[in-house]
Amino acid sequence: MTTEIVFTELERGTRDRTFDDFLGIAGLMSMAETELAAFTGVVTDLFGSEQAQQSAEDWVEEFELMEWPDDEAIPEWRSVTIAASARLAGRVGVHAAAA
Repeated sequence: MTTEIVFTELERGTRDRTFDDFLGIAGLMSMAETELAAFTGVVTDLFGSEQAQQSAEDWVEEFELMEWPDDEAIPEWRSVTIAASARLAGRVGVHAAAA
């Protein structure tokens, strides 16, 4: 669907549920990409590009395992990042301090 057609449909108010779903999914994927980029950027700065690459793969695996909300709630991307961070910590030998 071209941009011109999309805007024409929006102007006429004829969007259907599929188009709304697409916009919602596109927005969620954009948010996920932002979270992943921030995570890998920090990992690169702290541990180097090799760990960042592995951490990105871990993040995607955790993303695939994530349970999506049943309603229209926004998924908790931080939980994916936390799980990938735990994997990173295990690889680099970082242990949580005892409380």
